[in-house]
Amino acid sequence: MNKPWLIAGALLLSLSACGDDAAPANQAEEAPPTPVAGLYKVNAETTVVQPADKGKPRTTAKVGDKQTVDSCVAADGSFDPSLFAEKGDRCTARGTHLSGGIISLQYDCKRGSEGVTLNVAGEYGKDKFEVLVNSATGFRGDGDYTLTRHLVAKRVGNCPAKA
Repeated sequence: MNKPWLIAGALLLSLSACGDDAAPANQAEEAPPTPVAGLYKVNAETTVVQPADKGKPRTTAKVGDKQTVDSCVAADGSFDPSLFAEKGDRCTARGTHLSGGIISLQYDCKRGSEGVTLNVAGEYGKDKFEVLVNSATGFRGDGDYTLTRHLVAKRVGNCPAKA
């Protein structure tokens, strides 16, 4: 009387032990170890400009501003910080993580003698990357703000040779 249940249980157990080594058809491509070197066409849009104090934000950026630029990714997968900063800011990397399709970068920037912090987070693939750049200022006096830009980039070729 229990024999049919034992056979059914044994059959289910044996089927569950079978594996399918084939990758699913919709699985995303595996990201290279670092972003691929080359020239990228980068489309950027400012999505947030938020005052951080009582003053008017000391930036010319406005929500909805769009920009398209060409930028090179270096042979080691690193980015030129000016891609993420506002015009004229001088930035140095504070922390970088570029691995397995994940971008996490932190920059300390100077605008004159005042500070700007950038946090860049997103993903990269074989010939593309997409990030959010969050900026926060630390100015003397009023005018501090936070700013967010959305960047989407596609590799379009090799970087031009340096003269």
